[in-house]
This record gives sequence, structure tokens and C-alpha cells, in this order.
Amino acid sequence: MTANSSAFQRRYDASPFDPTDKRDVNSEAARKIMLTSFIAAMETTRAESGEDLQDIAGGLLVGLVQIMMGLGPVDDVTHGHIRAGLLELIPWAVDMSRQQHGLPPLAIG
Repeated sequence: MTANSSAFQRRYDASPFDPTDKRDVNSEAARKIMLTSFIAAMETTRAESGEDLQDIAGGLLVGLVQIMMGLGPVDDVTHGHIRAGLLELIPWAVDMSRQQHGLPPLAIG
């Protein structure tokens, strides 16, 4: 374990990927689907700038939120939980991706 992955593990109490853990397997499958979706969007659009890439990422994020909203009641409480959950996951997702590149988690704040 590198110092960087150790910092990630301490911050998130994260264990290594476990191919026998259903949650790890589901998360990995969803990550691959999102990457495939992004690649498909890149192939069907004319992304010529970082702004275009942000538009594509925004569209994928809206689609994800719409899927999540379709799984529960259509009310402010449920939608508030979806938003709060996504905001909680963002730092983890960024740091998880950084960790895969051997980088430490970003400073909190």
C-alpha cells in the first residue's frame, strides 16, 4: 500500500476492491457503464472544448439524477435526500479517482 492509498483509506475507511462483495461489484459495473456512456456521448457529439465536455458531463449527471428520482416518491424530501447524497459522494468520487492515479486526497475545505 502506498502512502497515498493509505491516506485515502484513513480518510474514507476504505477497503480494497473485493470481487466477492456485491456492493463493490455493483459499483464497478455502474462505473464502467458511466464511462461507456461518456464515450458514446463523445462519439455522437462535437466536443471541441472543455465547455463542450462540461455540457456532456452535465447531461450525464442530469440523467443519473432522473434515474434516481424515478426510483422513489416525487416529493421535496426525497429529492433533497438525492441532492444531499450526491453532494456527499462528490469529494469521495474525486479522491477515489485521484487515488487510482497514485495521488493523495485533496485537502478538505
